[in-house]
Amino acid sequence: MHEHVLISDSNKNLEDRIKVHHWWHLKTAKERLKFKALCKRGGLMAVGSISKPGQYPHTAMPLSVQDNFPSTPGKAKLERNGYFSFSRISGRWHSSTSAKFSFWVIVLIFLLACAAFQLKFSGFHTIGKVSWLNNPAWEKNVQHSCHVKRDEGLVVLVTGAAGFVGSHVSLHLKKRGDGVLGIDNFNSYYDPSLKTARRALLEKHGVFVVEGDINDAALLQTLFNLVPFTHVMHLAAQAGVRYAMENPGSYVHSNVAGLVVLFEACKNANPQPAIVWASSSSVYGLNRKVPFSEFDRTDKPASLYAATKKAGEVVAHTYNHIYGLSITGLRFFTVYGPWGRPDMAYFSFTKAILEGNTITVYQGPNGADLARDFTYIDDVVKGCVASLDTAQKSTGSGGKKKGIAQLRIFNLGNTKPVTVPDMVKILEKNLKTKAHMNIVSMPRNGDVPFTHANITRALQELSYNPSTDLETGLKKFVHWYRSYYDYSDQSRSTP
Repeated sequence: MHEHVLISDSNKNLEDRIKVHHWWHLKTAKERLKFKALCKRGGLMAVGSISKPGQYPHTAMPLSVQDNFPSTPGKAKLERNGYFSFSRISGRWHSSTSAKFSFWVIVLIFLLACAAFQLKFSGFHTIGKVSWLNNPAWEKNVQHSCHVKRDEGLVVLVTGAAGFVGSHVSLHLKKRGDGVLGIDNFNSYYDPSLKTARRALLEKHGVFVVEGDINDAALLQTLFNLVPFTHVMHLAAQAGVRYAMENPGSYVHSNVAGLVVLFEACKNANPQPAIVWASSSSVYGLNRKVPFSEFDRTDKPASLYAATKKAGEVVAHTYNHIYGLSITGLRFFTVYGPWGRPDMAYFSFTKAILEGNTITVYQGPNGADLARDFTYIDDVVKGCVASLDTAQKSTGSGGKKKGIAQLRIFNLGNTKPVTVPDMVKILEKNLKTKAHMNIVSMPRNGDVPFTHANITRALQELSYNPSTDLETGLKKFVHWYRSYYDYSDQSRSTP
């Protein structure tokens, strides 16, 4: 411990000697008052510094800065040290141009922060060029889209409605007479024009898609105030395993923060809706036991994407436990089909083969072929809709739980893994074109060598029974691909 022996120049009496371990080591108010009194009577001088062996020797603090230090580390006690006294501030203000500049910069930053905060929570938002604040036409579109046309029909908010699975689920629900409202932020992870085309198709069938982000709490509150949703089909997410290495923040923003914001809106809604949401088969990570079962451990994710989906499952458990939200999670296994995602292998391979470009095919350890449990979109839609139909009501009200609520998790796969080279052969057959392949070892990018779903639980509780094999499904996809990219908008097929 360091000691500084300080003596008043004007009074060398023993009673005026004070040992301090720095200014903030004056423990009591009495010690501090005595120290300040010595300062006023003539200043202090350092007589010596006493340190334990091996410790760095310190000198007494200069008189000019004695009162600049707080009495406790990290806590500036303004009433005692007077550092921010009016006279001191005034003197520095008039003597320093940089102080004036810094002051106004701080004021400007504060005002901008206030303005941003106000804009975020004031309820002013734009959808393209249309404000939804006090916009009767926009509100009418929202409510009309949610109109139910069948007995016991559902009223469903579908997030990620302009996405691959979201557009198919929304269209299926609307066609059977449910009320459906979509929301999507139309990000540029892949070509937004494909999302725009899906939205046009949905709106043609009476599904209105709000352009907005699930992290926008004010927008969600507005939607829940306008519509008493019975269910939420949450499919909005940042997808893709490899992209997480380029933009990790987008995964946390969408898959974790966005999920929490949505659950908060559902928790506060009255009535609380039942929720079905998309997890992922990626949560099985480095699991080697096959086929993957919902009862297997999922604590070894191989990618950030998988980690955010696992985090989502934990968050779902929390909101179910505390607030009584009825929540069903769906672990999708490599969904493919018409209107699919361009970043998926089957989609990008089709494009490359037709254009005569080389495709890269990865191999696992020891030259093993990668295998995926490819699941056709129509089968996945059946699983999603069955999950909505069998979801029990939430048990909370006003953000308070009133009873135990349903919490489920299901695998939605095909149970028939196919190797990537075999998938390429099917594409070659349907495209009538030979693929140019570059076979390389799988990089450490978060991919796993195989996936294989155990769907026993989904079969028992949802009557989920996939019926489309990969050859049939890819034939339908290729037909759609040729139609969509080779012909005009009028000739494009529908999901």
